[in-house]
This record gives sequence, structure tokens and C-alpha cells, in this order.
Amino acid sequence: MGAIFSVTAEAEEALVAATAETLVQLRGATATKAKIIEWSVSFDGTASTNAPIVVRLLRQTTDRTGSAASEVKWDPDAPDANCAALHSFSAEPTAGDILAIYNVHPQSGMVMQYPLGREIVLDNATTSRFAIEATAPDAVNALAYIVWEE
Repeated sequence: MGAIFSVTAEAEEALVAATAETLVQLRGATATKAKIIEWSVSFDGTASTNAPIVVRLLRQTTDRTGSAASEVKWDPDAPDANCAALHSFSAEPTAGDILAIYNVHPQSGMVMQYPLGREIVLDNATTSRFAIEATAPDAVNALAYIVWEE
């Protein structure tokens, strides 16, 4: 089994109504393939009658302008992560392939854990990117994280 890492959006991301926002993006590395084993997104909406938020899992084609995110080793003795992550984008990356799409209530969230052997895989290239994107009909804040193995 490889080393396991996690990365978060590092703080709540303010979603502007009807505007797609990449919450966190994981970029592959030339040294290794990475398997997405878990991810999550949650929202702090206050109105129970607000429409659902569209959450998309994407294989993005660009990085754009974002802040570097800190990868956390689940085993402190593991080697450092080869993949890199970004959050808080000032310019949105290009969407690319849509891997999955969900409607999530603005007062809740979701966690997705993939069964062994059915994880999403990032190729061993820096052009391979996995991202969580959200589009909310109303302004809310969002939190997101990605857990991967390499």
C-alpha cells in the first residue's frame, strides 16, 4: 500500500450565486500515479428552501491562478507527496471531462469513498488534474477535501 495524503480548501470558499467555483484541485506528478480514494464537500446554507448546489468532479485541463494547498501525510513517516494541490482560484481552470455530477442541498454535504480497485486515477503527468467544483444558485460558503494514495 502506498502513502496516503489529504488536502483541503484550507478555509471556507465563498460561492457567488450562479458562478462555478473550483474548491480544490489535485495535480498529478511525473513520478507516480495517484488514486483518489475519498473526497467531500459541504455547505453552510441557512435556508431550507434554497435550490440544490451542483457539484461536479472534473478532470480539468488547466491550473489557472490559485493558492498552493498544503498536503497532509496520514502517516508522518511516509515520504512527501509527489502531487500538488491548489485552492482559492482567482481565475477558473478549464473544466475538461466531467467525471460525475451531483445535486447537494445547501444545508448539507456529501462524502464519497471509492471501493478498492474503482478509484479515480490521476495519470503520472503534471497535466492530469482532479477537481471539485460547485455552482450554487444562492450565496453560501463551501468546504472541500480530497484524500489520495500514491
